[in-house]
Amino acid sequence: MCKRLVFLASFILVLGVVLTSVAHAQEALLLRYPFDEGQGFDVLDASGNENHAMMRNMAESSWVEGKEPRFGTCLALDGTNDYITSDGTFSQTLTEDFTLSMWFTATPDHRARLFQLRSGDSQMINVRINDNIIGIDDHGGVVDEAWGNVTVADQQWHHFAIVRSGLSLIAYLDGEQHLEASLQEVVAMDNVSIAVRDRDGTQDDHLLGKVDEFSIYAEALDIGDIRFIKENLVFAPEKARTPTPADGVAIDGTVTDPGPNISTMLEFTPGYNAVSHEAFFSDVEADVIA
Repeated sequence: MCKRLVFLASFILVLGVVLTSVAHAQEALLLRYPFDEGQGFDVLDASGNENHAMMRNMAESSWVEGKEPRFGTCLALDGTNDYITSDGTFSQTLTEDFTLSMWFTATPDHRARLFQLRSGDSQMINVRINDNIIGIDDHGGVVDEAWGNVTVADQQWHHFAIVRSGLSLIAYLDGEQHLEASLQEVVAMDNVSIAVRDRDGTQDDHLLGKVDEFSIYAEALDIGDIRFIKENLVFAPEKARTPTPADGVAIDGTVTDPGPNISTMLEFTPGYNAVSHEAFFSDVEADVIA
C-alpha cells in the first residue's frame, strides 16, 4: 500500500505581545525584501504583494551571511556594477505617505546610492552616501538636498528609514531622527532601484557594501515604530524561514507493514520573534490543511 506523507510547515508566529500599531503597520506593508533566498538571481517580495525585484550583474557568491546569522542571508554588492531593481512596477503606486526601511553597510570613501524611488524612469527620491555621510538628494520632487553629520561608511551595519508625511521627508539613522527635507509636491513613485543611481538608462554610484531587510510601508510610521523595526527587523507577520522539507510538500513512501515507515528530518530557521512554531504531519492532506 502506498501512502504520501503530507508535511505542512505553516510555522505561524506566536508573539508575546501584539501591539495595535504593529498590526496596523502589517496591513500597510507594500513590499519586503528579506534577501534570504540564498541562491539564484530573483529577490522575492515576502509581503504577499508580488512586488519582486531582480539582481543585476551579480553572482551566486553575492549571497552572504545576513546582519545576524539567524536572519538568513543578505546581498553583498561589489561597488562596480551590482544593483537591485524592481521587476516591473509596484502593485500600489506611492502617491501619499510612506515609510522605507533598510539595513546596510558601506565602505569608507566610496560614493554610493542606498536607493532611488522612481516614477517610471524618472528619479523622485534619492538617498546617497558621499564623504562617508548620508544625504537626501535634490532630484525629483525634493526642494533642497539635506545632509547628515554621522559617518556611516564604516563597514558596520546601520539601520536607515525615511518617512514621507505630507510634504516632509524625515530620515532616521539607527533609531534616531537624523535629517529632514521638503517636497515641492506630492510625487508618485512606482518602482525602486537599490544600491545604484539609475539615470537615463545609465547606472553609477554603486554601493560597495551589503543590504538586508528592505521594506516599504504605505503609511507614515512614527519614531516608536521605526525603533521597533530597528530592534525586530520587520513588522511583517513571520513564518519560520527556509523549512526543509518545503512548506506544503508531500513526501512519497511505501508502507509495507502496519506500522509507519516514512521518515523525514525537519529543519528550519526560526522566525524573528517566535515563541513557538507548529508543524503538522499526516497521510491525509485535509488533516494538515484544516
